[in-house]
Amino acid sequence: MSSLVLPTPDDVLAAAERLRSHIEETPLWWSPSLSELIGTEIWIKAETLGPLSAFKLRGALNHLLAEPGAADACTASTGNHGQAVAYGAKLLGRRADIFLPHGSPENKMAAIQRLGGALHVGGHDLDDAKARARLYARDKGLAFVDDGESPHVIAGAGTIGLEIGRRLPGAAFVFAPTGSACLASGTALGLKAAGRSTKVIAVQSAQTPCMVRSFHARRPIEHPVTTICDCLNQRIPPVLSLACMIEHVADAMEVDDAQCLSAMHTMLTTGHFLVEPGAAAGLAGAWARRNALSGLTIVLVLSGANADEAMIRRALDAPPLH
Repeated sequence: MSSLVLPTPDDVLAAAERLRSHIEETPLWWSPSLSELIGTEIWIKAETLGPLSAFKLRGALNHLLAEPGAADACTASTGNHGQAVAYGAKLLGRRADIFLPHGSPENKMAAIQRLGGALHVGGHDLDDAKARARLYARDKGLAFVDDGESPHVIAGAGTIGLEIGRRLPGAAFVFAPTGSACLASGTALGLKAAGRSTKVIAVQSAQTPCMVRSFHARRPIEHPVTTICDCLNQRIPPVLSLACMIEHVADAMEVDDAQCLSAMHTMLTTGHFLVEPGAAAGLAGAWARRNALSGLTIVLVLSGANADEAMIRRALDAPPLH
């Protein structure tokens, strides 16, 4: 990994300037109810309050803006990143081909089509879909927007950390849900761009733990995926985002799907935010480490809210964290 050229804090600053006229800064709020629950000062970075109800537009649009030209776009996704590429391509007058594995959420596929994206569904997981998408992009001469291997996607996600660092300089930790690790590694870069020492904790489901285990082993470890948290889905660690994660993220931890569902329930009924189960992983992680967080200022990144009715009912059937 040492030969890789990693994105830098300056790349995050450039992304922020590039995105300024397209994406508004998302709210950062103190949550009295979650603070009482966890026993420390909890702040919410509400990436759910955007046009796609997810953070992914930051990275996808930054990539498309940083790589100008007439080439249409192509990517692989389980949903939110695909929406972001479709949205960004539509904004720039380009076509977008989005590859998804079988079993991707119907509501996310419908959203991609609503944005003008052409759906290609096949393969048993995200990495299968990505292999098909890469071949298609190569054959058709399309720009491939890789969620995990694009420095522009990581830098775009890093604008979240930049905003946190500028607004809340005293934060001790940021808990970030982790699939490809663009969010966690980018947020850590953004905090450094803001001149802050805030540490990022990456949180992934134990039913799709490849990034956490690769982080601790300091090498890529492939792992089968059985999670219901589609936004955390990753079987093969992306080389670039893993290297960036190892370089900049302070720690990484696993929580299981059941904890994510309980955290989703708690976030809805106590925090009053709708999130996907994977996007609740940060709260699940903070809950698991609550005894070590007393007296500290903590930020939870809410990475996406694109849960369908069935998943919302499933979360409400799960016990809340308290």
